[in-house]
Amino acid sequence: MKRIYLDNNATAPLSAKARETLLEVAEGIGNPSSVHWAGREARAWVNRSREKMAALLNAEETEILFTSGGTESINMALAGAFEEGGRKRPEILSSPIEHHATLKTLEALETRGAKIHFLKVDAKGRIDPEEIEDRLNERTLLVSLLFVHNELGNLYPIQEIGRICREKGVRLHVDAVQALGKLRIDLKNLPVDLLSFSAHKFHGPKGIGGLFIRKGLKVSPLHFGGNQERSLRAGTENVPAIAAMAAALQEALQNLEEDSRRVAALRERLEEGIRRRLDRVEINGEVENRLFNTSNLRVKDVDGESLLLNLDLDGIAASAGAACESGSIDPSHVLLAMGASPQEAKASVRFSLSKFNTREEIDYVVERFPKIVERLRK
Repeated sequence: MKRIYLDNNATAPLSAKARETLLEVAEGIGNPSSVHWAGREARAWVNRSREKMAALLNAEETEILFTSGGTESINMALAGAFEEGGRKRPEILSSPIEHHATLKTLEALETRGAKIHFLKVDAKGRIDPEEIEDRLNERTLLVSLLFVHNELGNLYPIQEIGRICREKGVRLHVDAVQALGKLRIDLKNLPVDLLSFSAHKFHGPKGIGGLFIRKGLKVSPLHFGGNQERSLRAGTENVPAIAAMAAALQEALQNLEEDSRRVAALRERLEEGIRRRLDRVEINGEVENRLFNTSNLRVKDVDGESLLLNLDLDGIAASAGAACESGSIDPSHVLLAMGASPQEAKASVRFSLSKFNTREEIDYVVERFPKIVERLRK
């Protein structure tokens, strides 16, 4: 049976360079906080990796904080910022189609006195920067939004939103988990204050990520212990994963334009092939303004769970939305917020491609997908 992986927004396979670096650094035995030779070797890997990440993002080394992944980064950005400034400015503005790492953190912050407000989203999952400008006030502490939508692939106008927040004196946190490694991000010129990322979305290892904290901004730690990561993130650093993350990001950005063009062409081949062979198939989200690798299709008169199961039986890995929700039978909260009915939301499937996918794989999916749908419709 063929095995075709088209769920790269959930997690992407480890790149060759990341795997090589992970294994090389794992040979080390030292704790980066130890003063002896083994500790110094480990510390050197952490320092070099931070240096590399900062250079690739055009940030300062002291602005890069290593975490266990995107969820911890988002928790730290939101909860840490609220602990510092929430008493005077308790309001946070976000959207109802954020990742659950954001939505659940905001829900928890409400119990601590935060006032959470949500923007409107239209049927394509778009938000209006003018609404942000209208709703910011002297009590607004923070705006928290996605850079790239994990389910839809929509790209959001972070440059414009950041400018608005700067003019109003409001902090901006960006969930860039789906953006880093797929877009070039220049943090010297992008007006954001906090930015979360995760290595396994750009072919690095799982269990490692980071948070950009702009110089001068204070964020409270989530947990306490040693003085690692400038006393903001206690615990012994995951040295092999940190080094592999830096290697993966460097590799992802080296040939980004060429890789993105090739993957975009594969996605177009996938969508055109499916829609040519099937009727009643629509694209969820924006068609033009989206990331090159993501396709979220609404297939009318089909149950999404049955569709995913049958795709899996043919060796095709896809999803119905965020990976952390894959065990749920509930329809996507994103599509519901965009005005889809529960039945329409359940009839949707997301394909997310990577540079490792091939034309032959896409052609196989284009051949099998319509047959599965037709069988299910009958």
